[in-house]
Amino acid sequence: MKVDVTDEYRLCIFPGNDAVPESYLSDFFRNPIVHHRKTRDWPHGGQRHWFAIEPGLTRQQIRLLFDLVPVGASLDTYDPTYDSPSEVGAWITFRRYPDLWTATFRNHGWSSDPAPVDLEDAALIYWETYDIDSDVHMPGRRPTEDAGRIGIEHISESGLDTDLPGKIDRDPDGKGARFLRERVASIRKRLEAIDG
Repeated sequence: MKVDVTDEYRLCIFPGNDAVPESYLSDFFRNPIVHHRKTRDWPHGGQRHWFAIEPGLTRQQIRLLFDLVPVGASLDTYDPTYDSPSEVGAWITFRRYPDLWTATFRNHGWSSDPAPVDLEDAALIYWETYDIDSDVHMPGRRPTEDAGRIGIEHISESGLDTDLPGKIDRDPDGKGARFLRERVASIRKRLEAIDG
C-alpha cells in the first residue's frame, strides 16, 4: 500500500521556517517505507521532520530503519501502555548518540531524564507502537479520521547536540529502565505465543 502524499494531514503548530531535510538524513528519507511530509528548521538550530511510515512492516524493516538514523537525531513514538501520571501513555523519544541510544518519556506536564536503551530493544518497541494513533487513547479527544491507518504522523528531530546530557538515568531499577525491560519482555512473550 502506497501513501498518497498529497493528502492533507494535521501538522503540529511549530515555530520555524519550512525547510528541506539536511543532507545527512537523505538515506533515511530515501527509504521507500518513509514518506516525508514536512521539515521545519528549529529557531535555535536543528530541524523537526514529520513523516509517515508504510503499514505492516516487519521487525527487521524497522530495525534497518534505525540504522539510517544519524547521530544527533531522534525518532518519536507513542506507547499507551506507559503508566503516566497525567494522560494515558507516553511519547517516547529514541535518540542516537555516538556510543549509545537513549529513551526519554513524556506526556502533558512531565518528562523523564533520558535512560540508556539497547538498539534492538528500541527498534522492537518502535515496531510495536509505530502505527498507534495517540488521539485514540487520549481522554476527551475523538479519534481522527485517520485513526488506525497509514497517515499517522511521526516526528524526527535532527541536528541535535551529540554530547551526552549531564543527567542520564542509569539506574537499572529506575522507572524508564524498568518500563523498557518489561515492555520488551511483554512484546517478546506475545511474539513467542504467535510463533509457537
